[in-house]
Amino acid sequence: AIVVFLVKPFEMGNYTELRDAGTDVTRVKGMITGLYIYRKSARGPEELRDGSTAKANDLLQLAYVSTDNLFGAILSIDGRGVVTVHHPPQGKLAARLELNKKVLLSSAYQLDDAPGFERFFYLSSKHPIYMNEIVEAAERLAKDPDRSRTAPLELDDGIQQLSIVIKKSNEQ
Repeated sequence: AIVVFLVKPFEMGNYTELRDAGTDVTRVKGMITGLYIYRKSARGPEELRDGSTAKANDLLQLAYVSTDNLFGAILSIDGRGVVTVHHPPQGKLAARLELNKKVLLSSAYQLDDAPGFERFFYLSSKHPIYMNEIVEAAERLAKDPDRSRTAPLELDDGIQQLSIVIKKSNEQ
């Protein structure tokens, strides 16, 4: 089976954002829970994987796939120790996730000039998760630069964690 994934650029505020071109649900046998990061480039969306390099001002689109967990959040820690919540955009609880499809977040993320890295976390659970617990765990980890690139967040065992580290280059 061949699956075609389309993203369409469009203007939103001061930057171009990539967004899902359709609203149909595509279910693919054997989908795997995951976090996906796409960089906008002149050639179109480019997928960034763990260990990829990016630079300040790169525009990133985040996406997730959940195959069984109903609640989740996406956040990042940068080389300055700053925690950014990407999904949900607000609220006390983690977002209700769509199952068995790749879901692009509604807004893109522009990298700043924080040095070293940007580590993105995708957290999911079968049960509701309080965002303050997630953010506090990320802030604790962000205070330790040696561990913040590789250590997991200190959260309940029922919360699945995936992360992708993007290395930051000094180029602008």
